Amino acid sequence: MRLLIICTMAPLFGTSPQPVQTGKATASGQCSVAHSGNGDTITIKNCGIGDKQGSQIIELLQKLLANPDAVSIANKLDEIQKTLDRQTDLISKSAAKVEPSPSVPRLQASPQTVRQTGNPDMPWLTSFTVVATGLIQTGDLTLHCDGPVILAGISRINPMQLNTGSNGPASDDPNTVVYQLGPETLGQGKVVTIGVYSKKPVKIMSGSLGYQNIVF
Repeated sequence: MRLLIICTMAPLFGTSPQPVQTGKATASGQCSVAHSGNGDTITIKNCGIGDKQGSQIIELLQKLLANPDAVSIANKLDEIQKTLDRQTDLISKSAAKVEPSPSVPRLQASPQTVRQTGNPDMPWLTSFTVVATGLIQTGDLTLHCDGPVILAGISRINPMQLNTGSNGPASDDPNTVVYQLGPETLGQGKVVTIGVYSKKPVKIMSGSLGYQNIVF
């Protein structure tokens, strides 16, 4: 029985591999490959591209790879395009969420009036009224006129409060009057009278109350 086992296993380890007979391999269509052997080398020729066209493509790729600037430029263009696409997407999304913002509060002035006061020290008064279109934080009153001024006047915003300082022409401009006032809150629709006294009739060209410009 032992001898039978040895003889049976001998052909498995003592003989060399024999060539394997394979069947016929077939293929159809452009660039199709059919093969049934082992350890062979397969070369594919003329896979849908002519020799001249293939040479041109290879030459173009070699030039592109040999030129760092060309590759860099191409990469930069890709980055710019991606950035523009992202920005366009963000703008589109933001535009859909935009809501109308409330109008900015302002001080709207009425037409100016000029009259004589009967006071020889301040004979002329140019006055107007302002109305706030929203809550406004007031402060110093500054008025720029077309002639020399003496001092300015303003009706009380808060009857229970009035903090004032100096009042008179600016040190560097006799046509500008500055009236130092403490901060107060001017409510929407509140009407305030403002005036400027002068030796001769003047017209107020521009002005501000605190950080808020007066719209004439």
